[in-house]
Amino acid sequence: MTNEFKITTFSLNKNTKSAKACRKCRGGHKKCFFSEELDSCEQCYKSNDACDLSKASKKRKTAAASTSSPSSVFGNDRIYANAIKNSENKFQFINTAHPLAPLFSNDSFLTLSDGEFFNLYFPWRDLFLPARDQYTRPLNVDEELLEYVEMKGAFKMPPIETQRRYVMLYLDNLYPLYPVVDRDIIDHLDTTPPLLLSAMMMCGVRYDSSLKPAEIRQTAEQLRRKCELLKLCELNKITLIQGFLLMSNQEESPTGPQVAREYVSRACILITDLALHNNAARNQLSKLETNTLDHSTGSIFFRLSHKVSLLTRLFWTSFCLDRALTITSCATMFYNTLDLAVDTVKLEDFDGNNRDFEIFRRWYQICDLLERILVCRYRPPGNRSLDLNLERDILSLCNRGVDDEASKLIGDTYTRFLKTCGDFCGIMYLRSKVDFVSILEDEVEGQQLLHTDSPLSDNKMHYLSRFARNIIDQSKGEQVQQIMMVHAVLHVMVLLYLEIEARQQVQITSHDPLTVLNYKRTLLNHCLSFLDQNGCKWFFSAACYHLFVDLISSPRKNIKSSQDLLSLLFDSNLA
Repeated sequence: MTNEFKITTFSLNKNTKSAKACRKCRGGHKKCFFSEELDSCEQCYKSNDACDLSKASKKRKTAAASTSSPSSVFGNDRIYANAIKNSENKFQFINTAHPLAPLFSNDSFLTLSDGEFFNLYFPWRDLFLPARDQYTRPLNVDEELLEYVEMKGAFKMPPIETQRRYVMLYLDNLYPLYPVVDRDIIDHLDTTPPLLLSAMMMCGVRYDSSLKPAEIRQTAEQLRRKCELLKLCELNKITLIQGFLLMSNQEESPTGPQVAREYVSRACILITDLALHNNAARNQLSKLETNTLDHSTGSIFFRLSHKVSLLTRLFWTSFCLDRALTITSCATMFYNTLDLAVDTVKLEDFDGNNRDFEIFRRWYQICDLLERILVCRYRPPGNRSLDLNLERDILSLCNRGVDDEASKLIGDTYTRFLKTCGDFCGIMYLRSKVDFVSILEDEVEGQQLLHTDSPLSDNKMHYLSRFARNIIDQSKGEQVQQIMMVHAVLHVMVLLYLEIEARQQVQITSHDPLTVLNYKRTLLNHCLSFLDQNGCKWFFSAACYHLFVDLISSPRKNIKSSQDLLSLLFDSNLA
């Protein structure tokens, strides 16, 4: 089966025709035959319409292009002056840094007051922007840009059966972590914007068992590149948010994590621009004002076209991915929780779907825990927070796991995924506490756990070993196609590799049994097998597989440790 989407619903030479067609013929998908004598195409002449290809029309376009620039620059200079005259444009801004906020508020001095004193909060919003137009493919997009995107084949789509199959694979498998559309979108693919449709198909590719292993990554990357072109022609910000969040699931090449991080950041910027996080606010702060349509400008038109539950899910999806990709891309978080008056996910945000809600609720808890780990362990020294309950909460999450009733609801695949993510949180917290000596304390028989206020730190190697074994156990079987699974296994592999190398260095002088070393090698081979199996779906998995194959097969070298550095410093000071 070919991995290129060449089957289209229109002829392959349509691009050539559309480049020579007027807008009326192009919009009606009709052949455009221009007549020099009529100075018009046949369709426009018969309907008595002005043809874009006529000489008069071309002159008008040239004149418009030469005069439109100055007017477009100064056309909105009176937007606030006109808005202040309209008595309907009165809001109540509170806790805002915008200088005009008091002038556009019902109570100017309340705007200047401390909102926390009154338990009120409504920052400045651009409520005076012109109306946002609904999504239309050819309108309001530069014609030359549209022709370029069409020439690149971005608008070519596979047959409707293929579209439905890939979208269903996304809905059946990855949707609970990326709930950026309504589930009934499968019945409206004919009206779905090309960007969103291609992004959903891209998320379903890794679950397509009919593709050859060598075709999966290539097909997914083709669809991502198609999305890159389609976003140039997309004017609807909600569609862009949906597309960016879905596109972040694709990580190909060494720059994949940074590209995915960029997609999520762009989605976050658009979400804050539209103030979608207000839908997740505590006590629904200012919900009435933000959902009230200003008929004079239609500035929040998008809220009439999308359900509040969908808009809320878009924010929560971006919030979780912001935390998850901060870990996997080694970047910084976009959202600061202290800047957001948000509550937590609710069942009503998922339109009553218990399975989707249960999976996402637990995913949110994991991402929230990852944020606490990041600010506690991975911020620059001096900027880290002190979280006295973090270790207990990590241990509680890992011990609690997923009960039988919840496991039956969400299924085995997501049960394994959530358990893996919980153990991954534990490893991310403990890995910074590992040194050359402690890594050899793993298999001490009869070791008694210390019951202290820091249960993880005081029993670090016991829990680190337990978390690692759990991740290896959960990596067997069908997997949720999210990059965090690959990262979890890789963290385990690196620790196992360092432990094996350390044990081999002390093997001659210690009484450590060979059975422990062989057991660790068996665990490492399980991880290597996981990378090999997932190399056809993830670049990072394939690249790390080749790395570890070379490391294992190459001659052993003594690993450097902090103990060597301390000895060197100590000896030099004595000298």
